[in-house]
Amino acid sequence: MTIGERIALKRREQGLSQEALGESLGVTRQSISKWEGDVTLPEIDKLIALSRLFGVSVGWLLGEERGETARPGETDAAAAPEETESAPPPPEELSAEQMRLVEEIAGRYIAAQPRPLSARQRRLKLAAALVVLCFAVGFFHLSGQVRQVKEDNQYLRQAIGDMNTSVGSQIDGITGRVAEVLQGQNVLFSGYGVEKVSRDLRGNTVTFRAAAIPRVYEAGMQVTFLADNGRDVVAAEGSETSGRAFEAPITCVLTDEISVYAVLRRPDGTEENQLLTQFYDLYSETVPAFGIRDDGVSLEDAVLADGVLTVPEQLVIAVPGSLGAGPAARAEVLQMGLFKNQHLVEWCEPAEAPEGYREVGFEDFLFFRMRERSVMLEPGDEVGYALVVTDEYGRVTVRYGDLYNYGSFRDKANGLPIRQEAVPDGWEKYGTMEDWSLTREFLERSPGVRF
Repeated sequence: MTIGERIALKRREQGLSQEALGESLGVTRQSISKWEGDVTLPEIDKLIALSRLFGVSVGWLLGEERGETARPGETDAAAAPEETESAPPPPEELSAEQMRLVEEIAGRYIAAQPRPLSARQRRLKLAAALVVLCFAVGFFHLSGQVRQVKEDNQYLRQAIGDMNTSVGSQIDGITGRVAEVLQGQNVLFSGYGVEKVSRDLRGNTVTFRAAAIPRVYEAGMQVTFLADNGRDVVAAEGSETSGRAFEAPITCVLTDEISVYAVLRRPDGTEENQLLTQFYDLYSETVPAFGIRDDGVSLEDAVLADGVLTVPEQLVIAVPGSLGAGPAARAEVLQMGLFKNQHLVEWCEPAEAPEGYREVGFEDFLFFRMRERSVMLEPGDEVGYALVVTDEYGRVTVRYGDLYNYGSFRDKANGLPIRQEAVPDGWEKYGTMEDWSLTREFLERSPGVRF
């Protein structure tokens, strides 16, 4: 069983959706989907959080313990090895799988840092990665030593739980110390700051004011501020103030991840840059908060035969969620559709609330009915429902639900549990209509709920 399959197993056992699990961990639903699909690995601190949430050890999540956790209905005796059985000796070296995990942990740490870097910064990053690497190696050897414990099963589980708590606190401490060292070793600016000045929702832009004071001032030096929103990079030349600080307003298109850099250009023409700060969820905080709820009726009920996926008539529900910290935008139109590879297969028709939803607590639910439909499905195709929301500023955003592919339905046809698929790279939590091959003219003549 892979790490992703273990996460998915425990999530379903606790009755959590991918979105609910993501909210409890402070990550997006897309991240959960990628973990469960083994597209990416959780960060170390997220592994610790998962172990605490699920009540299992980090070693179990990583597949580094001999036994699986007991399933409902199994006794401790069935789940645990016989007391007389001797535990295998701890490995002298990391296995190939362990080494792969360690290398990926270190690689993820380095890849997460801003680039390009100076030679000194690269040496510091490498040293920090080695700290993380050494700790990960120690953790895997510690897992091997824990397996030698010959206490009763209850004591063993308690000991492993205590170890996870200790490991989690140590890793959190190391991560914080590494960040402090890197920050303290910065040689470009003695002070800097970026504040969000305003958001223009009709124009879908955000404006920041950035300022930076060079650590070593030279007459004629310049500072340029860059805002990278993941789609394009906007530059603004800093103006020098009387305090030898450089500052400038900078405006870019509003997205959910914006990084602001400062580029220091010296009189001799050499340049270095530094990441000043990152902003998250600035866009999703402003869009109408709606999610997709299937209430037990979903594409898991579809049947694949001879490359044709038959989707039965279904009721799909749009549910308003909690608004973010930013200014709230009002929804003007909601449209639900069945999509394959981000292309519309068919729109759902707005429907009346069925019996059981006509009482207090369901007033804000919006209902859509999908008629029975057949879809050609080939290996690699992704299919799922998506909610298209047009807000009062004319912005169109798309929120997708659970995704399934050819392999999922083929497994079902072979008597195996159907599984949700990982979100493909490049898909955003809130996509644009262009991402989903939609146009404003097409949306205006399509069925939906209009407020």
